[in-house]
Amino acid sequence: DSTGCFDATAYEQAGKGERVSVGSPIFFFFCINSCDMTEKAQIINIDEMAKVANRNGLWIQVIGAADSQTGNEKDNERLSAKRADCIARLLRERGVPEDHIATSYEGGIDKYQPFTANRNTKVILYLQKQ
Repeated sequence: DSTGCFDATAYEQAGKGERVSVGSPIFFFFCINSCDMTEKAQIINIDEMAKVANRNGLWIQVIGAADSQTGNEKDNERLSAKRADCIARLLRERGVPEDHIATSYEGGIDKYQPFTANRNTKVILYLQKQ
């Protein structure tokens, strides 16, 4: 709800097996053709997500991507997978159980403007496993 608290509907949905996300997705942005984050301060988001996930027993989906304007399909798939693995590793290093993290990748995408925003990894917190 608007107070930032979980509402009864979310728990009911989770109880019925529906996957319920917690809050908004968090995006991490990367330099071209690398797994280096554009801003090192983004690590604060990793620290805080790990604390919240560990404290509340949450599940995490990590989805890597690359921009489709650079590289070829094979390279973009490889790079987006590496970006997802990088964020997953940082979460594990902060105590999130490996079995609470699922990774996937999208390859080269063009969903966002400016196009450099497509060089990302999106992280979603869930109340239950998928």
